[in-house]
Amino acid sequence: MIRYDYAPEQIEAAVNALDGQWRVRAAERTKAIVKKKRFDESSSIWSDVKPVFIALQNRKCIFCERQFESAEYGRIEHDLEHFRPKSAVKPWPPRNWATTYTISTGAESPAGYYWLAYDLGNYAAACKVCNSPPKADHFPIADKRVTTKRTIARLQEEMPYLCYPIGRYDDPPESLVTFIATTAVPAARSTSESQGMRWFAGRSSSRARVGIRQA
Repeated sequence: MIRYDYAPEQIEAAVNALDGQWRVRAAERTKAIVKKKRFDESSSIWSDVKPVFIALQNRKCIFCERQFESAEYGRIEHDLEHFRPKSAVKPWPPRNWATTYTISTGAESPAGYYWLAYDLGNYAAACKVCNSPPKADHFPIADKRVTTKRTIARLQEEMPYLCYPIGRYDDPPESLVTFIATTAVPAARSTSESQGMRWFAGRSSSRARVGIRQA
């Protein structure tokens, strides 16, 4: 996993070049969503900017890094992933899994991060395998879940376990994940659970990628 080092202004410029009115429409929709304090649209426009993220990510899934077709045909294989779920956030691990953790992974949230439904800083292109069901509507965090409008920078206070590699809001992925031959392993190890575990819920072939973050 690598960092895609783009400033927000660069992403906005790429979106403007694709569709000069998309951000205007997105702002109007966001205003209505924030007023309702929930996402309940019957149709959406975020897929319109999917080609931008496919190109920014070099046609790779944000999680497993499998490379896809061109932006034109990759639209079929990719989802435009909401990194923080735009509606309900479900518990992690899923209730039908045998896995359990002794650390907190955050409370459920019926409304999720509704105000980020059209925030370009909350998007990434992901393959359908990674996006559903492994990622889906999950977003595990170490701290208290925010349920009212906050900027993405402020949301880092939740201490998310998932790493967002676009831009510089998050830790460099290379500080979390490294490789022994072709096997992904944590780049650092913590002896204290209170230091906070960072994990990456993608997959390389059949292997899960896991990382540790030191607080």
